[in-house]
Amino acid sequence: MSLPYGKSEIPVFISATDLRAALGTTKEDGRLTECAMYANRQITMAVKPYADATPVVKGSSTFEDIVRVGLLYAQYLWYLKVQQPDMAESFYRNYTGALKDLKEALRVEPTPRQEPLIAVRSDFLSERKIPYSMIGFAGDTENLY
Repeated sequence: MSLPYGKSEIPVFISATDLRAALGTTKEDGRLTECAMYANRQITMAVKPYADATPVVKGSSTFEDIVRVGLLYAQYLWYLKVQQPDMAESFYRNYTGALKDLKEALRVEPTPRQEPLIAVRSDFLSERKIPYSMIGFAGDTENLY
């Protein structure tokens, strides 16, 4: 059974290849892909309220910062999977600090200049339709009966 709304796509900040290079390993492992996928989802949800535009433009400085923070989270997930809690805790602390700095940087980063909308002046009152029951009624009781 399919859902009535469209499938939302998670941007790819980190690939399994990037994570493999960050870990310094050459072996193929399905868990690397899983960690990269979950890291992409997590970093997207964490940064979306702060990003100027989504999806973030690939190659921009914001994109590179998000990749750096996302790699920390992916490494944290990897070390949890291979059951090295000390390393995982270290990467998680680094991730939370880097994410806090990234959110602050995105919050204070100036946004592109927005052009104002042109407001067209209209004569609203002359176009307003008066209900038939109000025609001739000026507030006195003369026209009521």
